[in-house]
Amino acid sequence: MSTSPTPVLSKTFTAAMHMHGSWGSREVGTHASTMDLYLRDDDTGFIEWDIPSLYTVEEIGLTFTIDAKGTRTLLAYDGIMALPGEAVDLMREAGIVVSNEFEDRCKFLVGDTQAGDAWLDWHDAYQKLSGYEAGRGWIDTAKVGDDWRSQDGTLHLKRVA
Repeated sequence: MSTSPTPVLSKTFTAAMHMHGSWGSREVGTHASTMDLYLRDDDTGFIEWDIPSLYTVEEIGLTFTIDAKGTRTLLAYDGIMALPGEAVDLMREAGIVVSNEFEDRCKFLVGDTQAGDAWLDWHDAYQKLSGYEAGRGWIDTAKVGDDWRSQDGTLHLKRVA
């Protein structure tokens, strides 16, 4: 079995960028960049992220679980502080299952109101679902517009972003 990387998919885009570190983060402007997804025969792969105007190439290491049908599910990533939404999109376009846990664009609304204080990110929504295992399964794959209600009617979540 070879573990040489195989190019799978490439995506070029322009987006606002931030530099992150233990010191915090700062905006560095809007830049064109390209992400190239590579997979190995084992349970690993990586995304090479080229940002020419910043003279930067980032490598995002990827680890997957692989089911009996060969479907890859993202288990972990390494090399950058936060996984960009474009990297999530790239993997999903390549057929990789990526939990909403990895997507910082993912937002949920609690209840039936549009009040700003009722919006939760994935991690806060997951905590809100403590004791509701069916809801915790739903939250990982919920798409924008999907909603979930507890059987007892005490909790309602809707994915809004």
